[in-house]
Amino acid sequence: MRRFGRSPLLAGMLLLSVGCGVAIARSQTASQPSQSAAGDRIEALRRAPLVVTAYDLDVHLQPARHRLGAVARLRLRNDGAEPLRQIALEISSTLHWDAVSETQAGSTPKALHLEQRPVDTDTDHTGTENEAIVTLLRPLAPGATAELTTLYSGTVAQATTRLTRSGVSVSDALATDWDAVAEGETALRGFGNVLWYPVIAPPIFLGDGARLTDALGEQRRRMKDATARLRLTVEYSGPAPRQAFFCGRPAPLESTGEPEAAAEGEAGGVATAEFPAATLGFGSPSLFVPGQTPAQAGHGLTVLTSDAAVVSRLGGAAAAAAAVVEEWLGTPPERSPFLVDHPGQPFAQGALLVESADDAAASFPMVHLLSHAEFSAKDVWLDEGVAQFLPVVATERERGRAAALAALEDQRPALVLAESNVADAGDKGEPLATAHREILYRNKAVAVLWMLRGVAGDDALRRALTSLRSRPLAERDSKAFEAALEAASHKDLGWFFADWVFADRGLPDLRIVTASAHPEEGRQGVTEGTLVAIEVHNDGLAAAEVPVTVRSGELTATERLRVPGKSSASTRILFQGTPEEVSVNDGSVPEQGSSRHVRVLKP
Repeated sequence: MRRFGRSPLLAGMLLLSVGCGVAIARSQTASQPSQSAAGDRIEALRRAPLVVTAYDLDVHLQPARHRLGAVARLRLRNDGAEPLRQIALEISSTLHWDAVSETQAGSTPKALHLEQRPVDTDTDHTGTENEAIVTLLRPLAPGATAELTTLYSGTVAQATTRLTRSGVSVSDALATDWDAVAEGETALRGFGNVLWYPVIAPPIFLGDGARLTDALGEQRRRMKDATARLRLTVEYSGPAPRQAFFCGRPAPLESTGEPEAAAEGEAGGVATAEFPAATLGFGSPSLFVPGQTPAQAGHGLTVLTSDAAVVSRLGGAAAAAAAVVEEWLGTPPERSPFLVDHPGQPFAQGALLVESADDAAASFPMVHLLSHAEFSAKDVWLDEGVAQFLPVVATERERGRAAALAALEDQRPALVLAESNVADAGDKGEPLATAHREILYRNKAVAVLWMLRGVAGDDALRRALTSLRSRPLAERDSKAFEAALEAASHKDLGWFFADWVFADRGLPDLRIVTASAHPEEGRQGVTEGTLVAIEVHNDGLAAAEVPVTVRSGELTATERLRVPGKSSASTRILFQGTPEEVSVNDGSVPEQGSSRHVRVLKP
């Protein structure tokens, strides 16, 4: 099979770019200037309010040599208030910037001056990025866009640097940072894992608390309306790869074997795939080329694995998961789910799951995967929240309500920590409708959907989700969901969405103020039962509707009570028998403190 060195590969990529109607002139590459002279300027460039609004990528992979060459056309927009003459672009440290050109008003691309230097960061698995400081032809005005064409190449092999330098063992680092261009499987997860495409972001480090995960969410939020297109070429030896995935979207690889390679006894060739431009949504550009052969496991699930025995086991898991998903979301699925059998840290995007097949057979990952195949939404808390909510519903079905509430309780401490700084409604916090922090669009979203289940009822919530699913994707947002749920439940839910979705008012903080029991006498002095009066105060800002239960042994009576923020509310429950205790909240509403309150009733 023909092997490319660096110069032929670059020449091939230059020809590819010309074939697509864009010529790239080689830029002048300057050496690294003095950090003391340029430090403040560089830092300002890294934090410039610049966003990529479109990616148009031509990527050429040589897995046998871990090589990647790319032509990346970028459309950039200046979202700041000042013109920008220079910009900062970053790729992985094992890739090299070869050329950057700018096109203006359909004219011939002109080479731009660039300086490139290594910069430490944990947004890439090597622990370092290759940063280019690019000087534009003229300042980019506020609100204006620029069209750049970049050429870069190098190797992408598995790296453990960023984790081992923090004290993580090599084995754990290998299981976490498994991104590579390699024979058998190419896996490139994108920003936060490996910078295989140009990004615009300041250096961020794992030791800075949640800054890296927050930065990932912020990067996705800024680029959710961007479009991405890919033309992929893969040189292979041995069996031809059959499937590729870009941003979670599948496409078949069309291969052409090389007769000269076959004559030498070496099977091989070139495989290509094309992914049309599509909106990124809330996700980073990712690229997977698995080496396994696709197999059907039932319920629309395609599995790529080298162990044929796991396919039948996954089919059984898919059948059980589909029963829950189809009950809540309907049929048919909007897209086909794919599972790539991989032993490392799981990765999911859209209807693609990359995880160990044995682990994926468990209820949570399988329900999560099929949920994404059935349902997607414009607002990420709905898109990801529904896929996190239905596994908890499946847990309740399989193991009972107590197990489901225990699963919610496991998530509550992290949510409490995330919401602990919300002091005043409206001027702090992050509304769920526009959330980009994972702790909110996953943990809080599950809690919100579970609470709405209690407020509106199972049937109303199911009908609202299926109604939302019938709309175009662009209309599946929080407002549409509120309207659909109000129509299905015949209830005014404005109070709930105001506190929990469209504003971030933190978590409620309930306490039982009083609880008393008195015999209730009916006509002719006959005791009809015991009237239990309960007053509850909410020290938090967010309103809460909670179950209030009176109990005596196995006998219970429950009513729901809505307690506004910074207010009290009371209810009375007529109980047939001698009540022993009253409980407020059963863990279904997350609170700042304990989500269960019990008061023993005195005779």
